[in-house]
Amino acid sequence: LWALTLLEKFDSRLMAALWRKIGAELDRGEAVTKEGMHQIYQCWLLQPAERAAAVEAALGPELLAACHDLWCQVALRPVMSQFHLDVARALNELGVEHEIEKRSAGGLFSLDIALTREDHVCIQVDGPHHFATNTLAPLGMTVVRDRLLRRYGWRGISLP
Repeated sequence: LWALTLLEKFDSRLMAALWRKIGAELDRGEAVTKEGMHQIYQCWLLQPAERAAAVEAALGPELLAACHDLWCQVALRPVMSQFHLDVARALNELGVEHEIEKRSAGGLFSLDIALTREDHVCIQVDGPHHFATNTLAPLGMTVVRDRLLRRYGWRGISLP
């Protein structure tokens, strides 16, 4: 499901079947891991508007609410590296107004650095855990983050 979402195969029969399967497993009382809940919520957030209602029906409001709560616990927990702090310090020295770890989009995101004088522009300070080994090819979690930022009207600048 998550891979199909990354590939933007929202209209595939396989995607619809997977959502139904997840819903059926939940109806039988199958447990969902925290990682699974996180990925389910990412997939739901990235669904086109015309598919969102069908996904909500398959998951049910209780699971969707639990996924939302878990997302907020994880996604809004600020993690700042020394590089992140160095970038913020350099912006201060240049007189660039910004806010560190700004919450946005209804509280769904914590942006590394939001430029306050620019309309919806943020800098994401991306360390090596955002990329495939020895490359600048973003990993799936980074692709999802960037798509979600765009969906919610943000222009993200990745600083590797």
